[in-house]
Amino acid sequence: MLAVYRGLRENYEYRLRYDEGGKFFIKEMELKRNYREIISNGNTSVRIKRNPWLRRHLSLTGLYYHLSRYGEDLLRPTSTGIVIVLLSTLFWFIQSNPTQEPSLSHITGFIQIEKLHSMAKSF
Repeated sequence: MLAVYRGLRENYEYRLRYDEGGKFFIKEMELKRNYREIISNGNTSVRIKRNPWLRRHLSLTGLYYHLSRYGEDLLRPTSTGIVIVLLSTLFWFIQSNPTQEPSLSHITGFIQIEKLHSMAKSF
């Protein structure tokens, strides 16, 4: 089935019908994300197995789908970028002194690290 979608996509792209080719590209990638081939009985037979939820949604292909619909959607990456900028701006605003260099002893709780940091600055 994957080869059929790939052949249809390549045919549409060859004829410069990229919108239709993009639809077949999405279907081809959905097959790759949802199913996998398993070789059994020493290379004699191939089984098709549905991927588990975690692999379908949190793999690289799954994240590629959720973040940009395999590069075919412009709204998803734009909205993701806006959310990242807004969250980082919000995080910057809630800091008590955002322009100050962060203290390693505050983060780790070790005073010795701060002493090593100040010694390194003196060199």
